[in-house]
Amino acid sequence: MKINIRKGVFETNSSSMHSISISSNDHFNFYDKPIIGRFGEFGWGYDELVTPEEKLSYVLTAIQYYDDGINENNITDSTYYIWLNEMIKDYTGHEIDLRINYNDFYPLGYIDHQSVDTLDDFWSQDKETFKENMKELIFNQKYRIIIDNDNH
Repeated sequence: MKINIRKGVFETNSSSMHSISISSNDHFNFYDKPIIGRFGEFGWGYDELVTPEEKLSYVLTAIQYYDDGINENNITDSTYYIWLNEMIKDYTGHEIDLRINYNDFYPLGYIDHQSVDTLDDFWSQDKETFKENMKELIFNQKYRIIIDNDNH
């Protein structure tokens, strides 16, 4: 086994990391009921986001990092939220049942500062690409969002 030992090296990474895991289980979850959209705090972990509700929470929380000027009072005005809601409605027959906890310190949730780019490969400024990518990420069982830290 090869071991890499670093001495006297300045580290720039955060103690947490978020990643997307892709398995060979290429199977879509079928949904024909309302899906609750909550914002989450995704910092240190350990968490595995596997259900559509959990992955939707991560995507909803990420909107504030991709759409400047968005806050808890205008989240539904975000182009990305509108596209996401359209995709959810097309797939489930229901709009997102959005729940915002205005009493939380972060009403729109939080993603660790060095992990806000986790969804970059799925995010798009093109409406149809965005909707298809989010459908894949949220409803396909082969995708998991892993949140971990360096304490293991």
